[in-house]
Amino acid sequence: MTDTFINNLSVVELGDRISTGLCGALLQRLGADVVMVEPGLPDLAPESKWHYRALLAAGKQSIVVDFERENDVDRLVAVLGQADVALISSDWAADLSEKLRAALKNTAILCDLTAFGGSGPLAGQRYTDSMLQACSGLMDTTGSSEGPPTLTQVPITECCAAVFATAGILSALRSRSRFTTQTVEVALFDTAVSMLSTFLPAHFVGECPTRIGNRHTAMSPWNAYRAQDGWVLLCSASN
Repeated sequence: MTDTFINNLSVVELGDRISTGLCGALLQRLGADVVMVEPGLPDLAPESKWHYRALLAAGKQSIVVDFERENDVDRLVAVLGQADVALISSDWAADLSEKLRAALKNTAILCDLTAFGGSGPLAGQRYTDSMLQACSGLMDTTGSSEGPPTLTQVPITECCAAVFATAGILSALRSRSRFTTQTVEVALFDTAVSMLSTFLPAHFVGECPTRIGNRHTAMSPWNAYRAQDGWVLLCSASN
C-alpha cells in the first residue's frame, strides 16, 4: 500500500512469537516501516522452516543484535529512540539489559504479546499456541462428539492475538497526542477465550456444550430452493 495514515510509522519488532511477527506484517502492509531485530543470522536451511518465517518477514528490514555485546545493545537503543512502536513478546524475550528495558518503556507505543499478560499467577509462563488451545478450552470445541479434543493446526491464538494487537496499536495512535507513552498488552489466553463466543453462553444457562464435528452450534446448512421470483435462502435451527 502506498497511501495510508501510518506511512511514516516506524516499528521495531523484537518478539519471537508468531503473533508479534504477524502484527508487524499487518502494520507493514498498512504502510509502516518495520525493522525486525534478529538475535543472529537467520538459518535458511529447509528444516528451519524459513519458508514460513519469510512470509512474516516480507517487506521488513532487519538488524542483527548480539544482546551480549554492549555496542549492539547501544545501536538497538538508538533505533528504539527513533521508533514510534515497539513490538515484543516479553515471555519469550531473552534477558534484556536495564538499558534496553528502559528504551522499550520510553517508546511512544509498546505492544507486548504474551501468553497470560503482565500480571497474575501465570504471568511470564512460556505457553505455546498448542498449550493455549488446550488450557483455554478452545481445543475441546473441535472434533467429533465421539472423539477426543482436536488441535487446530492453524496457530489460531497467535493469529487472532496479532489482529487484536494491531487494532490496539491503531487505537493508541488515535490518542497519541494525549499521552507521552502507551502500552498495548495482549494475552493470547484471553484471545482464545474470546473466540469461544458460541460456546460460553451455554454455560450461563447451566448447559455444557459439546463437540459436534463440522456442524454449526446453532444453525443447519443453508438450504436453497427455486422460487418464482428467483433463489430464496432459508435457514432453520439445527435441532
